[in-house]
Amino acid sequence: MIENSILKRNKEGFKALVFAMTFYNQTLIEMAAHVGFQAISLDGEHGAFTPESVDEICRVANGYNMSVVARVQNKDPNTINLWLDRGIQGVVGPHVETGAEALALADACLFPPDGWRSWGGGRGTEHGDQHVLDDKYGGKLGFAQFANANMLVGGQIESKEAAARADEILAVPGLMAIAWGPHDM
Repeated sequence: MIENSILKRNKEGFKALVFAMTFYNQTLIEMAAHVGFQAISLDGEHGAFTPESVDEICRVANGYNMSVVARVQNKDPNTINLWLDRGIQGVVGPHVETGAEALALADACLFPPDGWRSWGGGRGTEHGDQHVLDDKYGGKLGFAQFANANMLVGGQIESKEAAARADEILAVPGLMAIAWGPHDM
């Protein structure tokens, strides 16, 4: 797994330039890299992506040192895990209405002790290759710490009721950002 290119850019004092996609196309990822984008964002709520296409997007983007983040279809931990196992390094959960929902979202994205993310065997956990986990991260715990430090977790506020609870939502440990759904308001 690569260092999160969005967080890296932010630590350098800059904003990351992120290319948004609603469908799978490897050429667009390559072109985004060539013109200077630092990351790819997938709209999984309104876009058309299969688990296999997300795997390929992450593989190609990571080859250009670009992280992939996604607004997932829903906040269900099983859905989030499916995306994280492909190798994305950021999740925006749609329709976050309360602090409790924001906490469940963060828990689904972060490994223990910071959350309750389940361990999968795909790209998102170096395919569970114990030699890679040991050599690159000092084991599974080291990988979990690296993954958590390189995970962006955001919630999308899309109702007036959720907007009224923005302070409650933003106070959730592990939640780093909120996005607005202005057309939903």
